[in-house]
Amino acid sequence: MCRSLLVSVLLLLAACGPSASRRVTVHQGAGGSGDEVDAGAAAPAIKRDAANAAPGMMPDAAPPSADRNATPAPDLGTTDTAPAASSTSDARGDLASPDLTEPTISDPVDAAPDRAVFASKKILLLVGNLTLGPGDTALKARLMARGHTVTTVLDSALTDSGARAADLVIVSISIESASLAVSLTDVPVPVLCMEPNLLDDLKVTGAVRDTDYGVVAMSNQINIVSPGHLLAAGLSGTVKVAATTAYSLIWGVPGAAATKVATVVGMANQATVFSYAKGAAMVGMNAPAKRTGWFASEGITSEFTAEGLRLFDAAVDWTAN
Repeated sequence: MCRSLLVSVLLLLAACGPSASRRVTVHQGAGGSGDEVDAGAAAPAIKRDAANAAPGMMPDAAPPSADRNATPAPDLGTTDTAPAASSTSDARGDLASPDLTEPTISDPVDAAPDRAVFASKKILLLVGNLTLGPGDTALKARLMARGHTVTTVLDSALTDSGARAADLVIVSISIESASLAVSLTDVPVPVLCMEPNLLDDLKVTGAVRDTDYGVVAMSNQINIVSPGHLLAAGLSGTVKVAATTAYSLIWGVPGAAATKVATVVGMANQATVFSYAKGAAMVGMNAPAKRTGWFASEGITSEFTAEGLRLFDAAVDWTAN
């Protein structure tokens, strides 16, 4: 009680300004002797007491008065920060799903290079010439626009350690399979292959050309047969994937454990998009990591329709994740 009275008196003196006496006698009780206290010297103790006071013993201090002569701070505006890329969706809609086998997709076609559905990946783009042609240039640009890190490697310069360091290896049709410096067959890294002559080496098809794998000339359409799979990118039926019919589509006949997502139109056994999950039985071995066979020849990749681009994005997303 005495301390509370002391605090109240000193606060009153502080409000009276410099003209008030710095000394005050505080009576502790009826008939008791008084203590003469120096108000200035007692201020630090008062501050400490106020900080330690029990709730309700001291009123909240009012905010200090603004300096009327102060110059107001300039208005610097606001800084807008772009939202971080989602790990499960992009601007087109929900292309990702906890179940990567059967997502529900109903968004419209959009060819814009949106954020990658999944996190950015280190992608090794295997090519036949480091002076990239139009098709490989288009592939690399698309991958980089979606946030991936892309390293182009000449087929004859590929190393086993380089392949293993990537999150995904994309094999362009521009390579020469006979020039490949090292085999990708056993590499435990996902592979997306567009070179028909490498399909049998990867053990995703048999070894007989034009029976187990091949090309179909002058075509720009594929038939989606598993529209619920992520590799279908929400598309179904006959889909135009390139602007013209000047180029070829590649196809393969995968093993029974593969998922067949698209075929040559009118040829149900010739798959243009097919895949194996890690560990699935391929042709003579189990998949050391995901393997995807994909239809696009080099010319097609430079003339993708919006649907073609969407299918490419989905192929990268599924295979790399």
